[in-house]
Amino acid sequence: MATTVTPASAVQGDDAAIIRQSRQEPECFAAIFDRYYVQVHGYAARRLGGSLADDVAAEAFLVAFEGRNRDRTLNYRSCRWAVVSRMILIERCVD
Repeated sequence: MATTVTPASAVQGDDAAIIRQSRQEPECFAAIFDRYYVQVHGYAARRLGGSLADDVAAEAFLVAFEGRNRDRTLNYRSCRWAVVSRMILIERCVD
């Protein structure tokens, strides 16, 4: 039996609906990534500079993806919190 993959561009709805759908179809989480990557990356770049922003943004979405089954209120704010948490750790290591 062939499996059907929903492309991120075809996933619609608010963040909560997309995250609920991603619990059954993990590839749907790409819609959250597509929707918020620029904002999350930009926030990290403003705080840490461009050299660390790629890693911090990727980590934020990884944390959000891994937590999507636990966190019923996962949204952009959750990703931003993950960025802030990661930045605090980086800043402590740099100091």
